[in-house]
Amino acid sequence: ATVHEKWNANTAILSGDVMLVKAYDLLLDLEPEVLKDVLVLFNQCAAQVCEGQQLDMLFENRDNVTVDEYLNMIRLKTAVLLGFSLQL
Repeated sequence: ATVHEKWNANTAILSGDVMLVKAYDLLLDLEPEVLKDVLVLFNQCAAQVCEGQQLDMLFENRDNVTVDEYLNMIRLKTAVLLGFSLQL
């Protein structure tokens, strides 16, 4: 079960916030000369995932989502994570 199903939406949001903070903690171990570039990519990836999630929520109330819109949404929610991981 997902966090919001097992507990509630507020707990899920807080859990996500803590995981983001923990990710930034892990980035503190990077060499100073690469840290800025990594943070730029990390933040870009995080913003794109949020954008994809927003599109997913908007599409829940639409019955006319195009294939291109759907592919863009899943690219933002999923593919950018893999791309960032490989780039990192």
